[in-house]
Amino acid sequence: DICERLPMSFCVSLDGITRETYESVRIGADFTTVMSNIEEFRSVSNSNGGSVSIAHCLMTENWREFLELLTFAEEREMSVGVNLVLDPRHLSLYQLPVDGLQEVVEALLAQDGDARRRLKRLLPVWDGQVQALAHRLETMRHDGGTPVNPSSPWRRDPDRTADLTRDTDLIAE
Repeated sequence: DICERLPMSFCVSLDGITRETYESVRIGADFTTVMSNIEEFRSVSNSNGGSVSIAHCLMTENWREFLELLTFAEEREMSVGVNLVLDPRHLSLYQLPVDGLQEVVEALLAQDGDARRRLKRLLPVWDGQVQALAHRLETMRHDGGTPVNPSSPWRRDPDRTADLTRDTDLIAE
C-alpha cells in the first residue's frame, strides 16, 4: 500500500538471468519469486514516478549471462550497477589466471556486435565491464601473469622486480 502511494525506487540484486545460475549464486533464493517481484515493483514504480534498478555481481558463475541480463534490463528500461567481486577468490574474474581471464575476455568480445545491436542505454555498462576485464588481462600479462588484488593500492613495479610500489607512484600502467 505504501509503495503504491509514494514514489519509491527499488534495487534488486540479480546475479543471474536463468533460474539455475541465480539460485546457485543466491543460495535459498527463488528465481521465480524474484522475477515476479521485479515486475510488481516495475508496475508500482511506473505508476508513481519511482524506478527499479538491478545490482549485479559479475563473476565466474554468471559472466556468460551478462549480455542477457543487460538485455533483460534494457527491455524494461531499468538501470544496472555492476559490483566488483574480489572475494571469495574462486568467484572473482579479477583473480582468474591469465588463460582463464583471456577466455572470458575473448568470449565477451565475440558478443560485442550483438551487444551493440541489443543495447542502447546500457551499452556503456557493457563497454565498461568488457574494457575493465580486458585492461585487467593486459595488466596481468605485463605483471607476469600473477593475479594481484585489483583494489589494492600496491602493484608490482616492473622496473624493480621484487619491490612493490603504490599506484600513485607509477606514471603509467
